[in-house]
Amino acid sequence: MINVPLKTLLSKSNWILSIVPPGEAFAFAQKLRTVLAGLALPRAFVDCNAVNPETVRRIGVLFRETPVGFIDAGIDGTPPFTHVPNQDQNKCWKSLLRRPITDSKYHC
Repeated sequence: MINVPLKTLLSKSNWILSIVPPGEAFAFAQKLRTVLAGLALPRAFVDCNAVNPETVRRIGVLFRETPVGFIDAGIDGTPPFTHVPNQDQNKCWKSLLRRPITDSKYHC
């Protein structure tokens, strides 16, 4: 892992996934909004946090009239797991990421 300034990281990212504790979701979005304001290219901010509808609306308002699209998303279920003993978990994740979204197999 390489430690880089937030602005550098965001300047190289088209999609920003917010996966933080619910109590930190709005403050995190505010912080990113401030940094993203100085970047020219459009980005997508995806709020994946388990927050109430009012917080989602407040976060969405932060990105109005900016080149940053706002997407309210959710994370459901458990992480994928391996059924084969000693299988490399990284290979498992890479395999899942390459599958079509309609693939009904959620395990490796």
